[in-house]
Amino acid sequence: MAAGCGPINEALVARALLEKAKDALRPGGRLVVCEEFRTRDRLAVQFFWTYFLVGVDGCTSRLRGVEWYTEALAALGFVDIQVIPGPFDVVVATRGR
Repeated sequence: MAAGCGPINEALVARALLEKAKDALRPGGRLVVCEEFRTRDRLAVQFFWTYFLVGVDGCTSRLRGVEWYTEALAALGFVDIQVIPGPFDVVVATRGR
């Protein structure tokens, strides 16, 4: 099995990383997430690369929509969550009290 693949739930790992980031920040601290999120405009290219990578090593796609991050950050108590679009979108959030 290829490195980084297998029965690991990638969404749980990503959420655990967000929780660790929250714990490391003081209230009012800012978190920045930069990733190529799954979007309608990028879907064809992402599908190609996901299919290519999955077909080669059996991994599942780790791409998430920006909504996954905004919802997870809000659930963790982050506020002022903003999405800055670009070639690699950026999500900026502030740790609440």
